[in-house]
Amino acid sequence: MRRFAIANVCCFFAAELGDLQMTNLPDGMVFTELTAPMLDDLCADYPDHFSDEHRKLLASERIRGFAVFYDQSLASFLWLAIENVPGEINHDGHPATQMPLYLPDAVGYVFNVFVKPEYRGRRLYGAMIAQLANCLGSEGFTGLMLTTEGSNYRALSSVRRMGFRMVGRSMLFGIGGFTLAKYPGQPMLGGI
Repeated sequence: MRRFAIANVCCFFAAELGDLQMTNLPDGMVFTELTAPMLDDLCADYPDHFSDEHRKLLASERIRGFAVFYDQSLASFLWLAIENVPGEINHDGHPATQMPLYLPDAVGYVFNVFVKPEYRGRRLYGAMIAQLANCLGSEGFTGLMLTTEGSNYRALSSVRRMGFRMVGRSMLFGIGGFTLAKYPGQPMLGGI
């Protein structure tokens, strides 16, 4: 069906680091920034979650990876982009939904967040964002931004609970060669 038609609603969320709800990691879990050797190990151990594309992301000076481990086993991960975000990073898996973002210097863009099914329900997403905010705050960052699909009600609820607020919405509808798109009409919070 997606070859002939597409319907996508993307919600933009932003938060100042100081406004985020600080959630602690569950006992025994460790938050860490990914290094190239760590990513090589993850690619070997978790080929369904990591690939050469992730190695390319980590090789960029504008993209960083973070993960949570429990007893040296991967529990969750997320990626962070700084400065201008190419559309290839901001999409829902369909090329037509790619949308570049232009961010202020002190704002990071969180993308490709994943919590393994056996660790869901522990508010690990919020704990990762809190750990990331602590890390970035010491580096001079002031805010975070993320996008999520308008139909992903769990993610929408989670990001609101964490302290993010919706700052815009885009919509894309297409059938065959006809496409209708609506994007935020003015710069969003912080000039995004």
